Amino acid sequence: MSLRSARLLIIWVTLSTATAAVYADPVVAGTTSLPMFPIQDVILPANSAFNPNDFAVLADDVTAMGPSIFTRLAQVGSTIQMVDGYFSGTGVHPMLGHFQLLTGAPNGFSPMTLTLENVVQDPSHPGFASGDPASIVSADATFVVPNYGVNLLDLGVSLEVRDSFFFKASFDGLPPSVGTVYTADPYEGQDSLLPAYLAGTNTVVAYSTQRRLVAVPEPASLVLASLAAAFVIRRRV
Repeated sequence: MSLRSARLLIIWVTLSTATAAVYADPVVAGTTSLPMFPIQDVILPANSAFNPNDFAVLADDVTAMGPSIFTRLAQVGSTIQMVDGYFSGTGVHPMLGHFQLLTGAPNGFSPMTLTLENVVQDPSHPGFASGDPASIVSADATFVVPNYGVNLLDLGVSLEVRDSFFFKASFDGLPPSVGTVYTADPYEGQDSLLPAYLAGTNTVVAYSTQRRLVAVPEPASLVLASLAAAFVIRRRV
């Protein structure tokens, strides 16, 4: 074999080995559970059903607890779509009492979706070659909530937020690390205000704003105490 042929063979073998080392099957279809705390601020308008005062009142950090469940589609390119999402969670607030927060078809609402773009996998992960979602190390997430409901259990009242909104987040895995924050866009200001209606009516009784999600371990109930919020009632200016 000539020196030139030997060099070409070495280059071909090197390139072939490198290609094999970085190859991964697309992340496979399945079910994804994302335990989380959905958190929002709730404004009770003046002279409304839940606020007889002549000024608006703010209920800070209204927090539920539970998992968002999605049907995960197989990866296409660097994108993973998750569909048919729903959330069933509970919480308690000094102003609102015990409540349920509900989304998705099982709860009578439109399904949530989650899109992961720019997905990157870890070649050293044992599931890399088989498309295990646990091999994901980074992705840009867009989480869409078409609408949702709240059951105020102590009052026997149900509310509906009928407007769609979305969150953005940077994932460092699937599920993302504990403490990862998904932030609504827009997060605050007039454009962030979403009306909450008495279920089955067009009567607005509250507004939702400053919505965010915080990733927690599975099961979420084990860390509820560690993320207890300070609830504040104050005049809205």
